[in-house]
Amino acid sequence: MPMTIDEQQAELNYIRQNPAEFVDFNISWSVNISYSLSFSNTFEVNRYVTQLNSSLILNGDFNLTEKWKMGFNCYYDVKNLKMQSLTTFLSRDMHCWQLTVNVTPVGYYRSFNITINPKSSILRDLHINRTRTFY
Repeated sequence: MPMTIDEQQAELNYIRQNPAEFVDFNISWSVNISYSLSFSNTFEVNRYVTQLNSSLILNGDFNLTEKWKMGFNCYYDVKNLKMQSLTTFLSRDMHCWQLTVNVTPVGYYRSFNITINPKSSILRDLHINRTRTFY
């Protein structure tokens, strides 16, 4: 039996008064997991050396709000049990412009980058960029 208008209104009021009890599934998100296994046989000083490497790659993003997006990319070396790199980003859609902040706190090349650029393809070469890299 369908809900009456009064029941629907009561349910909406309860949702508005208790937002922590509900999850907004309209916020888009994505998570990708991949595994890489490589096998190589190389010739070094009169003998062949066999190498087996494996890595786990995890990346994803989600919308914090309609205009804010956050994401990450992680590379983990399974053979050495060590995180090789981690990169995170935060972006903001500002109508005709876009702001992006990239941070790489883990890895050989650590860096951060802040970019503001127009979304129009005609003006794609016009942007403000600030980058710092640490080794």
